[in-house]
This record gives sequence, structure tokens and C-alpha cells, in this order.
Amino acid sequence: MRCIRLCLGMLAVIALAAGSAFAQTTSGTITGRVIDNQGLAVPGVTITVEGPNLQGALSAVTSENGDYIVPQLPAGTYTISFALSGFGRQQRTIAVAPTQTVPLNITLGLASLDETVNVVGKAADVLTQTAQVATNFSQDLIAMLPTNRDINSVLLMAPAVHPSGPGGNYSIAGAMSYESLYLVNGVTVNENLRGQAFNIYIEDAIQETTVATDGVSAEYGRFSGGLVNVITKSGGNLFSGSFRESLFNDNWRALVTGNGNYAAPAAGVTTRSCSTVTSLNGVQAADPNCFANDAKVDKIVPTHEYVLGGPVRKDRLWFFTAGRFQNQQVSRNTIQPVNLAYLSKDQRKRFEVKLTGSINSNHRLEGAYAKEALRQLNNTFSTASSMDVASLYNRETPLDLYTLNYNGILSTTFFVEARSSLRHFSFIGSGSPFTDLIKGTLLLDRARGGRYWSPTFCGACDPEKRDNDNETVKATYFKSTSAAGSHQMVFGYDTFNDKRFAN
Repeated sequence: MRCIRLCLGMLAVIALAAGSAFAQTTSGTITGRVIDNQGLAVPGVTITVEGPNLQGALSAVTSENGDYIVPQLPAGTYTISFALSGFGRQQRTIAVAPTQTVPLNITLGLASLDETVNVVGKAADVLTQTAQVATNFSQDLIAMLPTNRDINSVLLMAPAVHPSGPGGNYSIAGAMSYESLYLVNGVTVNENLRGQAFNIYIEDAIQETTVATDGVSAEYGRFSGGLVNVITKSGGNLFSGSFRESLFNDNWRALVTGNGNYAAPAAGVTTRSCSTVTSLNGVQAADPNCFANDAKVDKIVPTHEYVLGGPVRKDRLWFFTAGRFQNQQVSRNTIQPVNLAYLSKDQRKRFEVKLTGSINSNHRLEGAYAKEALRQLNNTFSTASSMDVASLYNRETPLDLYTLNYNGILSTTFFVEARSSLRHFSFIGSGSPFTDLIKGTLLLDRARGGRYWSPTFCGACDPEKRDNDNETVKATYFKSTSAAGSHQMVFGYDTFNDKRFAN
């Protein structure tokens, strides 16, 4: 008994020493109790969990108190079977969302001579059965709606989320826009200064997104607003994939008059019949007294997007890859009094590669690499303040993310998770390419709120870097007895380094 007390005391000290943030998990848990028709606990029941997101089946056995736990389940839909000699076998189909603990209590009846299997369909309402206030959005639903299919579409539909921060950034549960935590597969993707999410994902590769606004476990830490967790797809035992072609044309935008009415351009004409004051790169700008910033580019720009996944070896090793390629072109205007039209280009390429492997069903290892290569031509610090083309510059903003994750069920009562991640982001050539005092000096027009003569910031300096790395370990101990009931203890360690270099 003294040894048990000493061990429990040491675990409590470790949990307190770990700090306020550790182990951002992405998996879910099913837990509950099995009783008979008289309400008595049924020990020794074998619980088997199967699903397309598992490499093999997971199993558990009810304790002497009838309690059980099946942890570390990837988000998805599962079939749970309950079997014990002398009792009728039962099955349940249940949806598990990321980070959620789903209660599932079962009553077993005596077996009849003709044993039957009872399969009960269950709606994906798991987020209403937990203390955490959260909403889960599957990407299949988002793809059916008239949205951009990205994280912004999800946030605008989630309760307690408002785009009321600076620049339309999101405030969650009344917090400042920089006080929320954004995760992709459990890894922090917040931008270092303003706290917004990096879009390091391919829309068709997203499986589901959870937006939690209250009751979030203390293990997530480093935020006081909301928690947004984007889960991307993994491979499976079946090959699957898709290819999407999206078309964009700057000329498909509607023009708005000064009184707020929409004004459609004539056929084959990219601007209204207003007097032309200047042109650049073949793009015309109308008289500022006619429309503001109404020059448009009549060119169809495609976006290619693919996903592909499947088995290298069934129930042992899966692969998944996705990509997105776009060369977007839009017309912009400098502000008055010049009102000069120019062509802005974003050449964007995104990739994702993920491998999921298992020694057996109790030990899962996942490695992922995501990258975005973005080259921007005729970019500017702010379209609302640039007064001339000397304010424009070309820059690159490469972004990559490495993730390695391990989930292990070491025994029926002890579970371990570990994750390591590394993210790099840089601004290359973001600003003026000149270092001399004449060409490299930015001028401000305070009367109009404008900037001219030279780009903002220094593009000739060393690239600015905004990186982070994160290592986490989380352990869970489950104990159930008839005298003291069931208890779950979680402890772990987290180290997070947020780094910025600027010259």
C-alpha cells in the first residue's frame, strides 16, 4: 500500500511539473459501462472496435466494475461489438470526433438459442454528449455547401465565432483574435506574431474540422479563446482518390457603383464605359469618379487539386498524398490620386505526404510532411495604401511542416502518445530591393494614408523567419474497481519553441 501511495504521489508531481500545456491529441476515446438486465456490472466482456481508419481491430475487456475504455481512436466511424459467453452479442455503430471522449453504456441480455446481432445506427452527435462545447464539421458537408471549403468557411458557421478582429480575423468565445489555438493534425500552425492560422493543407485532403469554444481540456494550453483542430485524411486498405478542377476569372466579379448597386459589364468588356486615365501591363483603369478599383483581368485561371491514398501493405502500412496548384491573376489599382492599374500574380503550390504504419493494432506510427511554395509577383504591403508601382515587389514565402506521431496501448490500463513537429516559414525578398538612401527610403502621404516611392520593409536584407518546434508526451492510466469506481489519470510533458528572426 505504501508503494502504491508513493507511485501515485510521483505521478501527481509529474503532472503538475508538466506545466499548463501538454500533448495536443487528435484521437478520440470510447468509454462506458456494461451491465445486465438487473443493473449489475458484467465483468469480462470482450469489446472489439473495428473501422476503416484502424489498421486491424482494437479490443478491451470490462473490469470487475463493468467499466471499459478504448483510447487513441482516429476520428471516424466505428463498429463496436460486445460479447460474453451466456449473453447476447451486441453491436453499435458510433462516430468519434477528434479529441472527444464518447460515452457508450450497454445492457446485455441473456443469450437465446438463436443468437442475433443487433446493429444500431447512431447519428454523429457525439459533441453533445461531452462537457466540451464544440462543433464538428465533416469536409463532405463543407464540400456540398457554396463555400471555399477552407478553414474560414468552417469558422464562419461555428457558434461563438465572429470575424470582428483586426483585418477580419476571428474572435472565438469573446477572446482577442490572436488568443485562439489552430492545429493541423494536432500540431500548432499559428502565425508567430498575429496568431492566425497558416493554410498548410489541401482542401480536399481535409477529413473534418472541430471548433471548440468552451470546456476544453487544460492539456491544450497556450490559448484563452477557442481551439480549432483540422484533421487531414490518411490512407486505407482500399485505394481511393479524386481530382478537382476549379476555374476562376477575375472578370467574373460584379462591379459595384457608388450607391451600392451592382453594374454588370458589357459583353467582352472588362470595365464599364468610363474614361480611361492610365494603363499598365495591358490592364485599363477607369476614371476614379466612375468606379473605384474596377479594372479586371479577363483570363480563366484553373486550380488543380488531387488526393490519392491506399495500402502499401494492408493493415500494416498506408500512404496518402495530396496536392494543389494555382497560378492566380487579379487586377488591382493604386489609390488616388494616381489610380494606376496593375496585374498581381500568386503562384501557389501545396503538397502533403503521409505514411501510417502499425507493428500491430496496439501500436501506430504516423509521419507527415506538408509544404507550400508561394511566389507573389507585384505584391504590396497594403492595397489600401499603395500609391504607385514603385511600392510593388516580388517575394517568396515558403512554408513547410514535419510531423511524427506515435500512439501505443501498452496494456489494458496504460496508454502513451508522443508527437514531434517542426515548422519553417520565411519571407524572401519581402520589401524594397534597394539599400541606398534615395531609392530605398519609403515615403508616406499622411493626408491620404498612402505609401509611395519605395516598398515597405527591406527585401534586400536576410529573409525573415518565423518557425516553431514542439515535442509532447502524454500518458493515460485507467483504473476501475468495484469499491472506488473508475478513474482516469492523464499526465505528460510539453516543450514548445516559438522562434522569429528578423534583420
